[in-house]
Amino acid sequence: GYDSVELDADCEIGGNDQLFNMLCGRKLQKAYGKREKFVLTTKLIEGTDGRKMSKTYDNCIYLDDSPEDMFGGAMRINDDLMETYFECCTDVPMDEVKKILKGSPRDAKVRLAKEIVTLYHGAEGAEGAEANFNTVFKDGGVPDDVPEVKAAKGSKVIDVLVDEGLIASKSEARRLIEQGGIKKDDKAIDSIDAEVEEGVYKVGKRKFVKLTL
Repeated sequence: GYDSVELDADCEIGGNDQLFNMLCGRKLQKAYGKREKFVLTTKLIEGTDGRKMSKTYDNCIYLDDSPEDMFGGAMRINDDLMETYFECCTDVPMDEVKKILKGSPRDAKVRLAKEIVTLYHGAEGAEGAEANFNTVFKDGGVPDDVPEVKAAKGSKVIDVLVDEGLIASKSEARRLIEQGGIKKDDKAIDSIDAEVEEGVYKVGKRKFVKLTL
């Protein structure tokens, strides 16, 4: 709440789970002789799996995600959360949303994903992201635009993937390997000490990189 005092805020916007803290800031501003800010809360957008959004849970969609990652994240949204995401994250009128949600859940989710991606990457980005998603998940293939990285001979796979930003940390890499979440040419990497071999590596469900020596 004291942040509001330091900022001398005019208005604070946040999820409705933060209403108490935001109102405390308003009271503190008044107590310090400052203006009483306006408080505006919005419906809380939960993570794609229904839990609170958290990097730890890997259930977030980030505004700076690539079109492909943004589309893939939207396709992981729980069915019962689609109405909230349509309402809070798109410009689709709610009467139209009601009709969309009466149809196929998968079709509704594709529409939702395309609407979200279009807002940040345009219609062309959304079309490309959908095509990429279908290639990877529907057809079981590999995207056409897989980035290529030259790795030093003898380097470890997890070190290269972390350095290239495909994985946030070595601890996350270890977890993924334990879960079979890192694959080379569709074969799971089973050791954290595995050295790089030439081929296409898949990290999680939708990240790819081609490593060469």
